[in-house]
Amino acid sequence: MIIVKEADELIGEVVLNEIDPDNRSANIRIGIRSHEHRGKGYGTEAMTQMLRYGFESLKLHRIHLGVYPFNPRAIHVYEKLGFKRDGVERDALYVDGEFHNLILMSMLEDEINTFAPVHGFPVESKAYLSTIREME
Repeated sequence: MIIVKEADELIGEVVLNEIDPDNRSANIRIGIRSHEHRGKGYGTEAMTQMLRYGFESLKLHRIHLGVYPFNPRAIHVYEKLGFKRDGVERDALYVDGEFHNLILMSMLEDEINTFAPVHGFPVESKAYLSTIREME
């Protein structure tokens, strides 16, 4: 869960799922509930914390995600964090009579240092992850 410290308010979640210990990989997903909390850096901060947890604590080698082209804000954040485009699943989603591609992106463990110093956050962060637990 992503909670804003100053208001002690739940605003969303960031989750590592589909954890594959044999291949040291996992999927990551994030959701910010309200438009009023978007564009303030909460998602970037939460993703940064979860990526560090995945690579440093869980010793993952690869973290991957999927994003649709109609979500350019998310694509921008993922690229800013250091995710690389792996490919596209064509016509992966059918909504309102229209097909949409799914952009596949990933980050490898040695790439986390690429973004950490540049996009790291001060010790006094604006939000925190309330619980982090391993899923088996």
